[in-house]
Amino acid sequence: MAGVRRASGGAPAAAATDRVLFAVEGLSFGSCEGQVVQALQVQPGVRAVGVDLRAGRVVVEYEPSVVDAKRLADAVTRIGYPARYLASGPSVPRGQWGRADDGGCGGSCCQDA
Repeated sequence: MAGVRRASGGAPAAAATDRVLFAVEGLSFGSCEGQVVQALQVQPGVRAVGVDLRAGRVVVEYEPSVVDAKRLADAVTRIGYPARYLASGPSVPRGQWGRADDGGCGGSCCQDA
């Protein structure tokens, strides 16, 4: 998956995690995946976020003891990208997790003016 960010400093999480996959409306090459990533990373318990712009999919690795999938979907929907639950659990691919501080999505909408 492209555009994946790790929410913590890269160390493995000690708490149990789960993965959830959402279909997200409005994601395209003209949209800024950085907005979606940021909306999810500020949620407590989120470990990593992956965005696939072409497929319009977002995968989140999170601690279910801290946050639930509905809250994550609501966070994305609130910023203007309606999110719909597709799947959760081990069947959801991990993606290639990046770090939260690796520079954003790189799109023109994420560049400093």
